[in-house]
Amino acid sequence: MSKQSPLRFIPNIITLFRFVLILPIGYFLWQTNFFFALLLFVIAGLSDGIDGFFARQFNWTSRFGAIADPLADKALLMTTYLLLSYHNHIPMWLTGLVIIRDITILTGGITYHNLYGAFKLEPSLLGKISTVCQISLATVVLFSISIYSLAPIVIQFFVFLVAVAGILSGADYVINWSKKARLAKAQKSHRT
Repeated sequence: MSKQSPLRFIPNIITLFRFVLILPIGYFLWQTNFFFALLLFVIAGLSDGIDGFFARQFNWTSRFGAIADPLADKALLMTTYLLLSYHNHIPMWLTGLVIIRDITILTGGITYHNLYGAFKLEPSLLGKISTVCQISLATVVLFSISIYSLAPIVIQFFVFLVAVAGILSGADYVINWSKKARLAKAQKSHRT
């Protein structure tokens, strides 16, 4: 029996580091120190790419990582959106849309788990696009209010992208959860 390398924990450690970054990012956003919030937000984004690279490249994947990684992303984005909305840099309706989308997806996953059992956490292509759009908007807004003021049309463009991607990906998840539930229900009735 071969021993697994302790290096396989690197992606999980990086994910935990991203969780830790949420507190100082939230603090700097609350204090309107947007430059340091941007700096830490970029570091958090880079850490997300690095842990994903290690997990895929060396097959250092785990159930913990599959759950914690997207949760770290969601917690970071929700914190950032809520505080940027509080300071009137992102429309509150957009933050509400992002939160409702995430709650819908989470509720669908929990409901499926409770009714039909475990499932594999796989983000859809539209879900990934939505997350990239959300990260892009937060980065652009933080850049605009801390380093160089961008034209309002640039921010509005990213707001539009986040809204459209959020609605489409939310609908896609609802459709996919429904299909999975119908399939699981049919398989369950065939066994009985």
